[in-house]
Amino acid sequence: MGTDGLRPSPFEPDGRTATTSAVGTVADPAGALTDSSGGTASDTLAAITGSYVEATIENTVASLAAKIESNRAQLAALLAELRAGGTIAT
Repeated sequence: MGTDGLRPSPFEPDGRTATTSAVGTVADPAGALTDSSGGTASDTLAAITGSYVEATIENTVASLAAKIESNRAQLAALLAELRAGGTIAT
């Protein structure tokens, strides 16, 4: 098995030719992130200046939460595909 817990590459780092098809396990990503910031998500993070503007903070937190949740969902879908294909174990 490769050092990363996945199926080995055709050539292992020590020069051996891989002959096994062992699978490793990968933990599920964290659960969904709930955004309770009250802000509006966007693809741009506004500069947070020295003067406190609540809407700017809320929108920044909402934008970060949306991207984190999007990445988490994509990772969960990728893991499901890898498991379905037998590349990694459940």
